[in-house]
Amino acid sequence: MPCNDLGGHAAPIVVSQEIGLGPLRINASQPTMIAYGSRIQEEDPKVQAIARYWVGHAEDLPRAGVRGRALLPARQVMEVRFQDFVTNMKGTLNPVFEFADHPFAKETARAIDTLLTDDPVANTAL
Repeated sequence: MPCNDLGGHAAPIVVSQEIGLGPLRINASQPTMIAYGSRIQEEDPKVQAIARYWVGHAEDLPRAGVRGRALLPARQVMEVRFQDFVTNMKGTLNPVFEFADHPFAKETARAIDTLLTDDPVANTAL
Protein backbone atom coordinates (compact mmCIF):
# COMPACT_ATOMS: atom_id res chain seq x y z
CA MET A 1 0.00 0.00 0.00
CA PRO A 2 1.48 3.38 -0.93
CA CYS A 3 2.14 5.67 1.94
CA ASN A 4 -0.34 8.31 0.83
CA ASP A 5 -3.15 5.73 1.22
CA LEU A 6 -2.75 6.10 4.97
CA GLY A 7 -4.94 9.18 5.06
CA GLY A 8 -2.08 11.64 4.74
CA HIS A 9 -1.14 11.16 8.40
CA ALA A 10 2.04 9.16 7.95
CA ALA A 11 5.24 9.44 5.99
CA PRO A 12 7.43 6.48 5.16
CA ILE A 13 10.21 5.73 7.57
CA VAL A 14 13.45 4.59 6.04
CA VAL A 15 15.58 2.52 8.37
CA SER A 16 19.25 2.13 7.56
CA GLN A 17 20.50 -1.32 8.44
CA GLU A 18 24.24 -1.37 8.23
CA ILE A 19 26.75 -4.10 7.91
CA GLY A 20 30.13 -2.45 8.03
CA LEU A 21 31.71 0.65 9.47
CA GLY A 22 30.29 3.50 7.35
CA PRO A 23 27.96 5.09 9.93
CA LEU A 24 30.47 4.45 12.70
CA ARG A 25 33.06 6.44 10.79
CA ILE A 26 30.59 9.28 10.39
CA ASN A 27 29.71 9.16 14.09
CA ALA A 28 33.40 9.14 15.01
CA SER A 29 34.11 12.20 12.87
CA GLN A 30 31.36 14.26 14.50
CA PRO A 31 32.97 14.61 17.95
CA THR A 32 36.28 15.38 16.25
CA MET A 33 34.73 18.25 14.29
CA ILE A 34 32.87 19.53 17.36
CA ALA A 35 36.08 19.43 19.42
CA TYR A 36 37.92 21.37 16.70
CA GLY A 37 35.11 23.91 16.59
CA SER A 38 35.08 24.31 20.36
CA ARG A 39 38.72 25.44 20.24
CA ILE A 40 37.50 28.61 18.56
CA GLN A 41 35.05 29.33 21.38
CA GLU A 42 36.97 28.09 24.40
CA GLU A 43 40.52 28.42 25.60
CA ASP A 44 40.49 24.91 27.08
CA PRO A 45 37.86 22.76 25.32
CA LYS A 46 36.69 19.70 27.24
CA VAL A 47 37.60 17.18 24.57
CA GLN A 48 37.00 14.13 26.78
CA ALA A 49 33.50 15.34 27.72
CA ILE A 50 32.67 16.04 24.07
CA ALA A 51 33.88 12.58 23.08
CA ARG A 52 31.91 10.85 25.86
CA TYR A 53 28.73 12.71 24.92
CA TRP A 54 28.90 11.86 21.21
CA VAL A 55 30.10 8.30 21.69
CA GLY A 56 27.01 7.79 23.84
CA HIS A 57 24.86 9.10 21.02
CA ALA A 58 26.58 6.80 18.55
CA GLU A 59 25.10 3.91 20.50
CA ASP A 60 21.82 5.45 21.69
CA LEU A 61 20.53 6.70 18.35
CA PRO A 62 20.65 3.38 16.44
CA ARG A 63 19.12 1.56 19.41
CA ALA A 64 16.29 4.11 19.55
CA GLY A 65 15.74 3.63 15.83
CA VAL A 66 15.38 -0.11 16.25
CA ARG A 67 12.97 0.33 19.18
CA GLY A 68 10.95 2.91 17.28
CA ARG A 69 10.73 0.73 14.18
CA ALA A 70 8.86 -1.92 16.16
CA LEU A 71 6.16 0.67 16.93
CA LEU A 72 5.42 1.42 13.28
CA PRO A 73 3.12 -0.47 10.95
CA ALA A 74 5.15 -2.57 8.49
CA ARG A 75 3.63 -0.71 5.54
CA GLN A 76 5.34 2.48 6.76
CA VAL A 77 8.83 1.01 6.93
CA MET A 78 11.32 0.52 4.15
CA GLU A 79 14.75 -0.80 4.93
CA VAL A 80 17.71 0.67 3.11
CA ARG A 81 21.29 -0.38 3.69
CA PHE A 82 23.56 2.58 4.29
CA GLN A 83 26.26 1.10 2.05
CA ASP A 84 23.76 0.76 -0.81
CA PHE A 85 22.80 4.42 -0.41
CA VAL A 86 26.41 5.57 -0.37
CA THR A 87 27.51 3.51 -3.35
CA ASN A 88 24.36 3.96 -5.47
CA MET A 89 22.46 7.01 -4.30
CA LYS A 90 20.16 7.34 -7.32
CA GLY A 91 19.47 3.62 -7.53
CA THR A 92 18.62 3.54 -3.82
CA LEU A 93 16.47 6.67 -3.76
CA ASN A 94 14.33 5.66 -6.72
CA PRO A 95 12.61 2.83 -4.79
CA VAL A 96 12.33 5.09 -1.72
CA PHE A 97 10.43 7.66 -3.79
CA GLU A 98 8.28 4.84 -5.20
CA PHE A 99 7.59 3.55 -1.67
CA ALA A 100 6.44 7.05 -0.70
CA ASP A 101 4.24 7.18 -3.81
CA HIS A 102 6.21 10.21 -4.93
CA PRO A 103 7.44 10.50 -8.52
CA PHE A 104 11.16 10.26 -9.08
CA ALA A 105 11.21 13.20 -11.46
CA LYS A 106 13.88 13.92 -14.05
CA GLU A 107 14.75 17.02 -12.00
CA THR A 108 15.40 14.79 -8.99
CA ALA A 109 17.69 12.53 -10.98
CA ARG A 110 19.53 15.57 -12.39
CA ALA A 111 19.95 17.06 -8.91
CA ILE A 112 21.49 13.80 -7.67
CA ASP A 113 23.79 13.66 -10.70
CA THR A 114 24.87 17.26 -10.03
CA LEU A 115 25.54 16.49 -6.37
CA LEU A 116 27.63 13.45 -7.28
CA THR A 117 29.56 15.42 -9.90
CA ASP A 118 30.12 18.58 -7.86
CA ASP A 119 30.78 16.94 -4.47
CA PRO A 120 33.32 14.12 -4.71
CA VAL A 121 32.71 13.18 -1.07
CA ALA A 122 29.05 12.44 -1.87
CA ASN A 123 30.20 9.87 -4.39
CA THR A 124 32.71 8.11 -2.14
CA ALA A 125 31.85 4.78 -0.55
CA LEU A 126 32.59 4.83 3.15
